[in-house]
Amino acid sequence: MKISFIILSYNSSEDLRAYLDTFRRYNNPENIFFYIIDTSQDKELQKIEQEYGQAINIKKHFIENRGYAFACNYGYEHAGESSIYIFSKPDIIFTSNIIERIREEFDENTYGTVIQKNRLMKNCTFDLYPQYRNIVTEVLFSHKFFNWINWYDPRFIAIGGAFMILGKNVIKENGLFDDNYFLYYEEDDYFYRLRNNRNFKIIRDTYIIHNVSSSVDKNLAMNRFKIQADSLYYYSKKFNDFTYFKNLIMLYRISSMFIERHKEKLNFLLAKRING
Repeated sequence: MKISFIILSYNSSEDLRAYLDTFRRYNNPENIFFYIIDTSQDKELQKIEQEYGQAINIKKHFIENRGYAFACNYGYEHAGESSIYIFSKPDIIFTSNIIERIREEFDENTYGTVIQKNRLMKNCTFDLYPQYRNIVTEVLFSHKFFNWINWYDPRFIAIGGAFMILGKNVIKENGLFDDNYFLYYEEDDYFYRLRNNRNFKIIRDTYIIHNVSSSVDKNLAMNRFKIQADSLYYYSKKFNDFTYFKNLIMLYRISSMFIERHKEKLNFLLAKRING
């Protein structure tokens, strides 16, 4: 069974070294192919390809930065025929032999993931689709509850986009990622389109660590809110449901009013915290 990893990179050479080192530590690379899709023209990737090329099948592609979904689609179209495709971010750390588990649990007709944990070892695998979120779910951090009980239902919940495992027939039937998104809601869109497909597998008794990279934040910090809002607006329009979008605006207005009203006190508390 051929498995293709499509890894989306943006100034992520340091993350990629940890990714490949921990993968090799636990997993047999036979019939595993790594396609690194880089949108930052990172020159360090040339060294990585040379360093790791003797031990694993690895190939890099430099493309224009047209967003996460576009890069996923580009990787799929250039990876060739595989039984299983894994769309992955570069800031993943492996903790066990997951390849054998994937070979056992997944086939060409299944999709899902391995449990993803953050740096604090908290489960961060699942979240509600945007149309099921509201002020109550946001304030109560309902996604933390779903991750705590390890619950997934494709009708209501999306899988985190750091490590998406998709059988080739799933992709053929569901299509590729919608490249009208740039950085947010691509996976929500994809899994929402899959919501009636019950052929999912979640490997729950082992995990990977999503060691959230800061490379994107540093380059897009000033535009993140606008990009997220634009993506959410497109998602809401596409699925004809603006409920969460309206709730988000309301939450933003309430937060802004609160901050404005208590600005002096908040500034004092922030300064006190920074100065110890």
